[in-house]
Amino acid sequence: MTDIFDGFKKAAFGDVEFPYVSLGIKGSLRHHVHEYLHRPGAEIESLGRRAYEFRYGCQFHTNMPSWPDLYPSRLSELISLCESEQTFALYVPNLGREIQAKCIEWPRSLLATVRSGESVDFTFLEDGSERYTADKLIGTVANSVPTQFDTVVLEVEKLADPTAQDLLAELTAELDKWLAVKESVDQVAAYQHARVDGLFTRCGALAQTPALQTAVAAPALVATIALWASVAKIRNESFVAARPLAGYITTRDRMSVVDISIALFATPANAFEILKLNDFDDALSIKVGTNVRYLAAA
Repeated sequence: MTDIFDGFKKAAFGDVEFPYVSLGIKGSLRHHVHEYLHRPGAEIESLGRRAYEFRYGCQFHTNMPSWPDLYPSRLSELISLCESEQTFALYVPNLGREIQAKCIEWPRSLLATVRSGESVDFTFLEDGSERYTADKLIGTVANSVPTQFDTVVLEVEKLADPTAQDLLAELTAELDKWLAVKESVDQVAAYQHARVDGLFTRCGALAQTPALQTAVAAPALVATIALWASVAKIRNESFVAARPLAGYITTRDRMSVVDISIALFATPANAFEILKLNDFDDALSIKVGTNVRYLAAA
């Protein structure tokens, strides 16, 4: 019985393909925790995404017919690439694309009871300016959405599934509506958000239709998820833009930006957002009567 994994290409580093038994992807954010005396919780400041880390658990043995010359020849080639200290394209099967990466660790384990080969754990670290995130992987700029949509149409039409075709038609209609307002500065932000929200919903419906959950439909599913992720980022950005700018007059002396956040939103979580919108002389001691700009709830 086939499954979606059967459609994956082989893992590869540079031009050397290799087998793996496990694959882990670690993503994380650089951040700073701002804590304040006598206040519960904390304010988390995001400082950017760390480089993605890819860990492949591999077995290299002479008794693997589908991998001729795997051990020791292919392993030696792979180790040579790692030792070169160079950045190469790393193909990540479940992402369906290459990531520019450098191998930073490759510990090897040999068991005396196993006479056919050895195991190696490769750790690759994302390298270069190209971003890998679910949104970039699948394209982030609004201008890439029509191109991604064309790929979705091409792959979904190959399936000839009536339900998928109907959902594709609904997605097309929502895309047309969104494109009609995207470039217009006359459209209010809330209206633009409503349009992209409808597009986001249609992408999700198509990605979850049963016809796209089979192995043969893997290209269509990958393309649809790619479009869905791009639309998700645009949707989040439009949601922020849809929040109107408002003003708040401080009611007591020496209020901090955290005090203002609590007064406006009942949480200190919006303090950093308020800081970005205002130029305070002292964010921990704001004078009474100061006009503070903030984004009201949508």
